[in-house]
Amino acid sequence: SMWPVLMDSSARNTLHPNAITIFVVLLCLSGIFSSTFTLVFAYISDTVRKRDERVSAYGLALATFGLSFTIGPLAGG
Repeated sequence: SMWPVLMDSSARNTLHPNAITIFVVLLCLSGIFSSTFTLVFAYISDTVRKRDERVSAYGLALATFGLSFTIGPLAGG
């Protein structure tokens, strides 16, 4: 069963002396980079005037984010 391995791994990671520091740093980085999504949609809303073009721009932005979330980890980034 994988249960003992999972519990051992969780305990080791939780009891690491720098676990809280690492968690806070990674949480801050996540917050910084998560604003990209909102900024892209605000930029599209401000710059694309025609409704039909705006819809396709939102779709293209979502497709780009989806591809980057899929291909990025596979490419090692």
